[in-house]
Amino acid sequence: YPYLIDNANDLVTFADRINHMDEETENPDYYKSYFRLTSDIDMTGVKFTPIGKKIQIANQNEEYTIHGFMGSFDGNGHKIKNLEVSVNMKTNKEYYAGLFALTHHAYIYDLTLENIKYSVESGSDDATRSIVMGGVVGLAELTTFENVSVSGIMQTAIFENNQAYFGGLAGQWYVADSS
Repeated sequence: YPYLIDNANDLVTFADRINHMDEETENPDYYKSYFRLTSDIDMTGVKFTPIGKKIQIANQNEEYTIHGFMGSFDGNGHKIKNLEVSVNMKTNKEYYAGLFALTHHAYIYDLTLENIKYSVESGSDDATRSIVMGGVVGLAELTTFENVSVSGIMQTAIFENNQAYFGGLAGQWYVADSS
């Protein structure tokens, strides 16, 4: 059965649970489940953290790594409007941003992102700071997109030595398994 996302609060809760899988008690497979939008969602004025990050899980039975969102996201023909994502690169590391920050073996389909407003700012000219930003996904590993569209703006205030990768669907999109 799909998890239903009806409104902005549901989308924020979905992001929070995926981003804190190391604290998940309800469903340890939540990050690789099936999610469906049930209506258009207006994100105007809603604080949002992109969905998915690498998380190490260690419990009594096993240890493993979650590589962000690894499930199916069915837009169901609906729109997410006015999504704002702001990244401040404060430390020397790689940042991922979009609706999803990181996906792996995910399937994202029948979705429209309308009037996105993404921005990134760097406080240093250090070459170890980088941003991977996409309209839908920052870093998409072995991810399939079908019937997805994006419109809006991405603004940057970064230094010449900062590494930056930007794309309409994905900032970086790995389509082959290197193993």
